[in-house]
Amino acid sequence: MAEPPPSFAPANPRPRPTLPTPPSPPPDRQVEPGPGVDAGRAGAASPLSPGSPISPTSAPEPTDGIAESDARPAAIPPRIRPARLNRRTPPVELPGPPARPAPTVSTGLADRLAERSAALRARRMRLVGIGAGALLVLGFLGWVVGFSPWLALEESEIAITGGSAQASTEEIAAFVTPAVGTPLARLDTAGMVAGIESIIGVKEATITRSWPHGLEVDVVARKPEAAVEHEGAYVVVDADGVELNHLEEAPEGLPVVEVPIGDLTGPTVEAALTVMASLADDVEVAAVSATGPETIRLELADGARVEWGSAEESDLKAAVLETLLQVEASVYNVAEPLSPTTS
Repeated sequence: MAEPPPSFAPANPRPRPTLPTPPSPPPDRQVEPGPGVDAGRAGAASPLSPGSPISPTSAPEPTDGIAESDARPAAIPPRIRPARLNRRTPPVELPGPPARPAPTVSTGLADRLAERSAALRARRMRLVGIGAGALLVLGFLGWVVGFSPWLALEESEIAITGGSAQASTEEIAAFVTPAVGTPLARLDTAGMVAGIESIIGVKEATITRSWPHGLEVDVVARKPEAAVEHEGAYVVVDADGVELNHLEEAPEGLPVVEVPIGDLTGPTVEAALTVMASLADDVEVAAVSATGPETIRLELADGARVEWGSAEESDLKAAVLETLLQVEASVYNVAEPLSPTTS
């Protein structure tokens, strides 16, 4: 049998003061865990309660010869700290846009039909409103353009160009100024043109609206081209044979053409003017006579006569005549330019 280990206790040990043992709680009372104590600590047995075992880690080891009966008292329970308050300022929530109410969708057949009818009525009302607004706008624009004085003709805005001695500006303006004060859209421009072209000296007229208050009148006047001797007087005609004026004496600068006054006056005068335009500058013509556009006759300044015929091939006839004039004669016939004759 082994011998017990030798004791190292001192010869005169000092007595250790004994701490008073706290009273044990009644058996039917349990210690409630305070705030901040976790469940593991709350469920563990209190080291101060009687009969609770002391774990090896918490039991004091005997040192310096102190007996187990003189062991240290149980550990004091830890101080429970109150939970810290959250001192951070809570976030401020800004108000957002109001939420749109969700559309109500009915599941019943009657409710669905009622909703569809209401939607159709609302759509028809919108279409009616849009149509009425468009009609109002169009009506207002029509009144402004066609009936209001905002776009009416003003006399100071009337411009007339192309007048002549046979068609004066005053005669032309007489057909335009009565419409002063009428909106431009309602002007009878066709009637104005017909009235202006009724003037003898006007060949053609054009009228253009100049918004917002103006009117442009462009006139093509007839030009006197010849003087026709008739019953002891002279009738001034243009290239179309239109009578422009009546004079007692032959006008200066115009050739005197003896043609009948009637339906063939215009074509005959036109043919005579074509012939005269084809002559060379050194050919001096005293008079032109014709009974029609196919029988043109020239009277030269030296008394000779030229039988020209029609106005066809006038350039060739003019070249042949210039050659024939080198031969002295009283009559030159170039009606057939390829076989001319003199006499």
